[in-house]
Amino acid sequence: MFNNIFINFALRHLPREKWNGLSSFCACFSLPTIGSPIKFTHRNFYLEEFATHELASPLLQQFLNFCYPADAPDREQQIDFDRQLYWKDSTTLLAFNSRRDIVGCIQVIPRNNGRRLPVEYAAVVKVGGLKTHFNIRGIIPCDNVTEVYRCRRSFDLNKIEAVNVLLMLFKAVWAKTIQTGTAFSCISFDSSKADLRHMYLHKLAFFDPGISLTFGTDPRRWSCLIKDWNFHEKKYASLSKTHFYL
Repeated sequence: MFNNIFINFALRHLPREKWNGLSSFCACFSLPTIGSPIKFTHRNFYLEEFATHELASPLLQQFLNFCYPADAPDREQQIDFDRQLYWKDSTTLLAFNSRRDIVGCIQVIPRNNGRRLPVEYAAVVKVGGLKTHFNIRGIIPCDNVTEVYRCRRSFDLNKIEAVNVLLMLFKAVWAKTIQTGTAFSCISFDSSKADLRHMYLHKLAFFDPGISLTFGTDPRRWSCLIKDWNFHEKKYASLSKTHFYL
């Protein structure tokens, strides 16, 4: 689609603030590709939505092996913790290759009065090393929020394949956001991963509230980013030509 001469001509001649409207106009002439539950294909990959607590063997075992690697520290405790706190109401989006091997995973966890999001178990690291409890209401002004959780992709993918799988996962998250009317989403990641920061901030248009987090006794620093879905709907396609095509 980057070589579409008509779209490229329009982008050269329309003011950038009009690009989002053009994107919506183009969507009117696109065939619907996402169902409910969410299912769609892209290139050689297939994505499907599952209620996490309804995953059954052998898919459940494949999911556990993919999302919680055998060498992960405290693997069994992580699985038990997630199962007890998040599986009941969370959505798991799995991307498969042509052999039906899982090559990508992402979960969407809604916040409600009876459950905190995973990121709410973190501590905020202040200047000087002082730690305080993370209060999500300090950066998100409503309860209509989800956390994008357990985002993983297969390391057997080449660079182009990895990009396609990750974009499929976030396309599915956007579809889920529309279905549920979510206002904001958050995501946390290892602060040392510059490639993730670049992708989330510059490709997927999350914003950085400048918060450094730690979890439990783990000394690693994590960053928390926020996605404003109203901004995404109104402005995303106008950010750049790349964003328009995404």
